[in-house]
Amino acid sequence: MRKRNAKFRLKRRDGAYTVITPIGACQTYTPEQAWEIIEPVQVAVQRLLDGTADAADYRRVGSAFNVAAVRAAQIEGNEPALCIFEAARHAMEHADQIKQKHGKHGLTGAGREAVREAMEVYEMLIRESSPRQMYDAENAMLRLLTKQANQRQEETA
Repeated sequence: MRKRNAKFRLKRRDGAYTVITPIGACQTYTPEQAWEIIEPVQVAVQRLLDGTADAADYRRVGSAFNVAAVRAAQIEGNEPALCIFEAARHAMEHADQIKQKHGKHGLTGAGREAVREAMEVYEMLIRESSPRQMYDAENAMLRLLTKQANQRQEETA
């Protein structure tokens, strides 16, 4: 049985996959494709700002910002975006601390502004990046997380 290469497919809301051709993988997302990626994250960010976010929303925003931070790091001379994502990371950690204390995710004033700015940069990165670039950024993030997990296991052993 032949394996199928799934790395250049986009999953739509109805569960169907849209195949992206090799040439299409090197071009930026169409506005419709970009919106399909951005909208769920935007909704999750809004819930986080409203204080109604659940764990899935928190994870969605965190992973989207992590992938975007890796993508921003791949772009030369993009230190301002990295600073924005670093501030958003601190805000997300603070939101998790608030959840531990009060039972739901919340953001303070500086954290709210950091998450809003990070969402703007995330949207810009999605609109200006190709599917292949985002795929590579996601793989780089996964390698980094695996490396960190292995280091923690070695420290505890």
